[in-house]
Amino acid sequence: MIYVLDTNVLSSAFKIIKIESFPAFWYSLEKLINDNLIISTREVYRELENFFIKKDKSDNDVVTVWLLGHKNIFLTPSQEVCSVVARIFENKHYKQIIKKDNILTGKPEADPFVIAQAKIIHGTVVTNEVYKDNAAKIPNICKDFGVKCIDADEFYKFVNEFFDENLSEEYYMNQHYKK
Repeated sequence: MIYVLDTNVLSSAFKIIKIESFPAFWYSLEKLINDNLIISTREVYRELENFFIKKDKSDNDVVTVWLLGHKNIFLTPSQEVCSVVARIFENKHYKQIIKKDNILTGKPEADPFVIAQAKIIHGTVVTNEVYKDNAAKIPNICKDFGVKCIDADEFYKFVNEFFDENLSEEYYMNQHYKK
């Protein structure tokens, strides 16, 4: 199963499961990325970039280093993905998934691309959003489009199953986040 991550999953992880404090989690995530089991979309990268990456990139904090070092997991939407996004927006109710502020300011809106990417590859969407009756939320749209959707907690538990005790956390930190 390939997991397609929503922006809020990575954003929460960067804030709560800090790389410096929980390197075992990030090492396990790295293994899953290297096994091509975790991807996301270019639009998720753009949302994260707007929030986390300093414009001059001079700070090189661990989140910036991680994002810049993993740009390859954030896929550019294919024509197939764009076609699914168009199908999502055929439902007028689902157009509400795009925030008006993002339209007015030209900010990226990743949600429909995350769903569409998962639909095309028969993957699983991972999000912090919760299903609500009659809502234009990721879990609702996933249900209507036959896409599996799990919450971040379930995903984090899955990631932790892959921790390799033979590689120390210190080794991981030294290899990836030297300043």
